[in-house]
Amino acid sequence: MSFNEYKPIDLSTALILADEILARRSPKANFLLNIGVSKSRGQYLKLCFSYLRWVDDIVDDPDGKVSDKRNFINRQLNLISNYSNNILTPIEDTEEAFLLYFIQYGLSNGNSIIINSVRLMIEGLEMDVQRTERDGIFTESEMNMYINKMSKSFFDVTASFILPEGKYPYQDVIITTASTKIWMIRDLIEDLEHGYINITRENLNLYNLNAANLQHNNNLKLYLADEINKIIKILLDEAEIIKRFPIRVKLFNYYTQVYYLPQIFRLKENDFDLHKAKHCRKFKGELKTYFSSFILGVQLFTKEF
Repeated sequence: MSFNEYKPIDLSTALILADEILARRSPKANFLLNIGVSKSRGQYLKLCFSYLRWVDDIVDDPDGKVSDKRNFINRQLNLISNYSNNILTPIEDTEEAFLLYFIQYGLSNGNSIIINSVRLMIEGLEMDVQRTERDGIFTESEMNMYINKMSKSFFDVTASFILPEGKYPYQDVIITTASTKIWMIRDLIEDLEHGYINITRENLNLYNLNAANLQHNNNLKLYLADEINKIIKILLDEAEIIKRFPIRVKLFNYYTQVYYLPQIFRLKENDFDLHKAKHCRKFKGELKTYFSSFILGVQLFTKEF
């Protein structure tokens, strides 16, 4: 949509649209925000989430040109910089209005953390574009930076809204990395279609994996088995860290953890076959999946609370 075609929307309209988008695209996340964050503040978090989903969709579009994605990400980073410095820049899309109103909310409340969280997430998505400009593969150090940006962004912005306004003393904490890794495994095959692979260059070599023929390589099962064991260890380690957080943050973090546990245990029950794990829902396998998730969920709860 060009600037000439865009019709500016006011704040109240933007809040309504963001709520509708999140309710449609992420109903469970929308429900959790409705019960975990006051409406007056949660509506601004929905602006953020709806904006970021829009950016992610454009970056992940397999039909989009890489050069267009690069220009798009550069524009978003410039908008964040300009809006953060009260430099008004013409808006070209509804979601850019979401960004403007979200940053204005952060500025009016003196909350630089939530503004930085959006910047971190866009920088992470910028890394996705950068790797599609190459062969789509991260080195281990690049992957660690990418995961840290994504995890830090998600946790900081969410916890900032869950906690009482202005009280967020955890800027040194990077958490929810396990959840980020689970998302990456869940979307491994889909991400191949987007032009990148969420296995590091070092692990491709270590497990003798060919990115061009990944799904038909038996060594992929070995990699996934090892990666899931690492994720479970990270979950348990993060549970120890989350002990010092207020109860509302603990509950949100715990929900996020247990919500994604079936993803990894379903993969184990289907012999680490990504296609079967995504489409197979046999009763016996699902029973085992949710039983294993329950057992680990109890362990996490015991450690966190």
